[in-house]
Amino acid sequence: MNFKHIILFIILFTLLPACGTSFGKKKVFGNLEVFYSESVSEKYAIEVGDYFVENDLVQDNPHSIKLTSNHNSFILKLILDSKYKSLPKDKEIAFIALESDIKKSIFKEMNFKLEICDVNFYPLNLKN
Repeated sequence: MNFKHIILFIILFTLLPACGTSFGKKKVFGNLEVFYSESVSEKYAIEVGDYFVENDLVQDNPHSIKLTSNHNSFILKLILDSKYKSLPKDKEIAFIALESDIKKSIFKEMNFKLEICDVNFYPLNLKN
């Protein structure tokens, strides 16, 4: 796994102060806020935060991610930097690699996916 690609990819994602909006429970890892929904065990939120710390993915500025689940899978929501309208083509490989490594490292045999979102954690429809 080439973490330089992952770091470049993560840099695309911007900070999100909570701004008084509740995004669920929260764990803080330096400049990273890991929000997680009621349907997610605190254990997984901590493991995701630790993953970001251990792989030097925590940025110098405050930023947030959100871990949710539905009946079929865990979903880690990442916020796309507002200067981008879509995920740059050269970052798609890093996105796939990051998703694969988090699944392997934390979620093992469970379904897991990354999702690109706006600042309110609403999924962006990036498929044309």
